[in-house]
Amino acid sequence: MTQIRVNGQAVEVSFGTDQNVIQVVDDLRKRFNTETCIVSNILVDGTELQNGTDESPLKNINISEVRSIEIFTSHPKEVAEETLNCLDSFATQLQETSQAAAEKLQSGHPSNEFMQLIDGLKTFSEAIHQVKIILKTSTLAPLPMLEADLLSILKDLFEFTESGDTPYLFELLNKHLPQNLTEWRLQGIPTLRTSRDS
Repeated sequence: MTQIRVNGQAVEVSFGTDQNVIQVVDDLRKRFNTETCIVSNILVDGTELQNGTDESPLKNINISEVRSIEIFTSHPKEVAEETLNCLDSFATQLQETSQAAAEKLQSGHPSNEFMQLIDGLKTFSEAIHQVKIILKTSTLAPLPMLEADLLSILKDLFEFTESGDTPYLFELLNKHLPQNLTEWRLQGIPTLRTSRDS
């Protein structure tokens, strides 16, 4: 039987023995995410499930094969604070990855940086979205404009990668995306910090 612990305390949770690990973890996330606490970390048999990582291999594991699931919760504002503290350096890292991907594109070499960039942008966008929800700041200027611009760039990256429009893709990676990330660092993230402090 799988033991479930929340913040170190054993809890009784019933689930079907035919469920896979992902189904149970998703149910636990829904159950333990509330207005006053959110799931900040999950360990399955001691292995951490990190946000943004591929959990699909766990679909093949039946819950009966798992000894323990540990859930750790935090106050939403603590999670927002931790996220805000990481966003500046993450935006800088994404800028560097974008420009490296642009250089590889221009030289005609396949780019691992491009896929890393796409994954990183999804994570960055999700993090911004979660912080906005926690801090209830969805309409503060310039956040909607920056977010719409970032999503438009992401859409264009997918669209023009498929179409093979290398010159425009290079411009997106070398100019537009780094510019948007700079604006997040200079305006967007400080706006989120200001709303947190008010």
